[in-house]
Amino acid sequence: MVSLSLRDCLGIHPDGKLERLHLAGMPLDASGRRANVLQEWDQELDLGGRFFRPAGWDECFPTIDPYPGSPVMGELIGLPPEMNWQEDRVEQIWRTPRFDARRCFRLTAPPCLEMDFQAICLQETPLDYLWASHCLLDVAKLQTMRLASGDLYRDFDHNGSEQKIFVRNLGPLELQYSDFRVVFTTDQPYWGLWINRGGWPANCQPALLCLGVEATNTAGEIPAGQRLDPGAIFTGKVRLEIHS
Repeated sequence: MVSLSLRDCLGIHPDGKLERLHLAGMPLDASGRRANVLQEWDQELDLGGRFFRPAGWDECFPTIDPYPGSPVMGELIGLPPEMNWQEDRVEQIWRTPRFDARRCFRLTAPPCLEMDFQAICLQETPLDYLWASHCLLDVAKLQTMRLASGDLYRDFDHNGSEQKIFVRNLGPLELQYSDFRVVFTTDQPYWGLWINRGGWPANCQPALLCLGVEATNTAGEIPAGQRLDPGAIFTGKVRLEIHS
């Protein structure tokens, strides 16, 4: 098996978005490269004066919906981070007046991507916050999504609908594609699951079809009582395994 370097496996945009993820065990696409499990999309959407491309893997912090002091999708989306590539990991660092945030990706065996997120409160008063690790996945060959509870989701084809649900994290979340399987785990208490069958944005051509899998500390779109004291640090982890 050909060994893949970190730069072979990860494609990161200057704005911080993880755009491409292809690990050993994934099939080759038409160009001969390993397929990208993440959603690809080249259109930017205007979210009330803030532009966002619904693709790839971002971090929503300290909110998803607008909240006092923070815009929609939080303060990290579109904010270019400092980048530190090393042999076995890549670290991204965002600096804002109210907090600093850090995301680190590293490869482990079996074919697996581990992500650590950290945020430290810099302001002199507690920071209301939520964290949602906003991972959008391709659904072209997705057959099922199975939760640890046994709940099974099928049919991700276009029908003009979209739904967002929150479920307790009872264990691994598995996505079965036609020729490989993805297994997510996290240390957070909830999964936020967004199944978009072309319902958002309305009247978009071509229709946006994707699955959002969010490891999150909050079953909602705004902070729900979580506060980060001055100098305190929040940490979260996500692990993504590929099984052929």
